[in-house]
Amino acid sequence: MEDTVTILMATYNGEKYLKDQLESILNQSYKQWYLIIRDDCSKDSTPHILKEYSEKDSRIKYILGNENLGPVLNFNELIKEVLNSKYIMFADQDDVWFNYKIDLSIKKIKEIEAYEKSTTPILLYTRLKYVNENLSPLNIANSNPKSKNLNTLLSFNYIWGCTIITNQALIKEAYPIVKKAQNHDYWLALHAAFLGVIHYVDQETILYRQHSTNVTGGLANRNFKSKVKRINRQFLSYEKQIKQNLAFCEKYKERNNLTLIEYERIIQSNSLFRLYRAYRFKMKKNSILETMMFYIFLLSKNLKENSKID
Repeated sequence: MEDTVTILMATYNGEKYLKDQLESILNQSYKQWYLIIRDDCSKDSTPHILKEYSEKDSRIKYILGNENLGPVLNFNELIKEVLNSKYIMFADQDDVWFNYKIDLSIKKIKEIEAYEKSTTPILLYTRLKYVNENLSPLNIANSNPKSKNLNTLLSFNYIWGCTIITNQALIKEAYPIVKKAQNHDYWLALHAAFLGVIHYVDQETILYRQHSTNVTGGLANRNFKSKVKRINRQFLSYEKQIKQNLAFCEKYKERNNLTLIEYERIIQSNSLFRLYRAYRFKMKKNSILETMMFYIFLLSKNLKENSKID
């Protein structure tokens, strides 16, 4: 008998593209799956769509949240439901899965399990295909750094949650997701890099839709005003990333890991010494331009407040 794969989906005001995503899951060649959806107090017809599809297929279950938690804590509530599941995947509300996505993912993670301990946290992720809101291809490359160690992940997250499959060992280590987590996938990836293994499959498994309202995607306008806004958003993103990473350092403080200790020292240093230490740490982003922007951020910001875990 095939193993059941549990899919988690967090929704919020997703009526426009939700049916496309649900249909792509229903059309999977691998049939032994179970989909759990938590809606984060949508104000559109999303709850109605979820009810419609849950009645159409008994493998789909949905939960209507009592309060709006935001995407990170919404996924945290979902993870709480599946701590005993063997394999877990994550779905956005607005993408389209290729019909072989689950089948490929489950085969690949089982290949890894064949030579890893059963208690080893495993995260496997794949390539995705960027498309616009009408599913036409976009010329955007996937992030795929040569080094996939903890240093790289502390610098930037190159893993998209909508492409991953994890095992139970990783989910149990990463739960609960802290409030300071920047994204649920980033939090999971940090744990996999620190405690287990990360594997990459160089094959597209989803159409990753870019539009003005999705949380992590969205193509910005190119005028000057939008660029200024983008820089401000980027700096806020860096602050959130640092707070998350420091929370991760705090969680595993007793392990006295040299990489985590050095990361904390970088953040706690004064501006110029921080820059030097970041360079020695090989703290880089996905591009030269973004790395330069991040180093400007390190120079210009007082990050000592961020180093306090509350």
